[in-house]
Amino acid sequence: MSRILLTAPLLLASSAWAGPEEDARVANKRGDYATALKITKPMAAKGEASAQAQLGFMYYEGQGVGKDYAESVKWYRLAAAQGFVGGHYNLGVMYASGQGVAVNFVLAHLFFNLAAAKGVAEAVKERDTVTLRLDARQLADAQHLAREFINTREAGRIDFMKAAEQKYTVQERQDRRESEARVAAEMRRYDEKVAAEKLAEDKREDARDTANFWRGVLRGVAPQQPPPSQPPMTCTTTNHDGRITTTCN
Repeated sequence: MSRILLTAPLLLASSAWAGPEEDARVANKRGDYATALKITKPMAAKGEASAQAQLGFMYYEGQGVGKDYAESVKWYRLAAAQGFVGGHYNLGVMYASGQGVAVNFVLAHLFFNLAAAKGVAEAVKERDTVTLRLDARQLADAQHLAREFINTREAGRIDFMKAAEQKYTVQERQDRRESEARVAAEMRRYDEKVAAEKLAEDKREDARDTANFWRGVLRGVAPQQPPPSQPPMTCTTTNHDGRITTTCN
């Protein structure tokens, strides 16, 4: 699913950044990314949240710099730590798509939820989409994280985000392994069921052929050798993007 990253010029900036932001916007609009970067980067380094979000977007798109998703995430985090909605939304995008970070739907929900709470309509849609990827426990964790983030002092939010990422990336990998193991077990059971049903049908067919042979003998029909029993059929089930196909031979 395609997502639109919010850029800082689409959002409100502080008065200290308003003048340079306009210059950066004009430069960016005319494709002069070098000038836009020259204006934006110092402001981001000084801690201007909207400039940090904009710089993250420039690294995401490769505007005036080499495309670098990890660097993009770094600046989005700094903006998000200050409560800047563009940082929240864009981090949600990165965690949902696995760009610059491992895919993590719990954290994607966290940041889309924070942006949605500030009135970003697109964040509401993305949060609802991500919700479909979570079980009840994961959804409760994501909602709890949103409350914790809000209650965490700004100076501690970077550490909060990194700790949450480490915890829930490990948890997601474990959940994924468990899910894959469940699917594999279900496929094995299905294979065994199909093979057992086929074996039973082969035995019934052998019994019918044998009975027909001896009925022919008793009626004086020239006897024919009963057909040899066929070896049991083996079946294999494969899962291609949710479509289960069974092949027997």
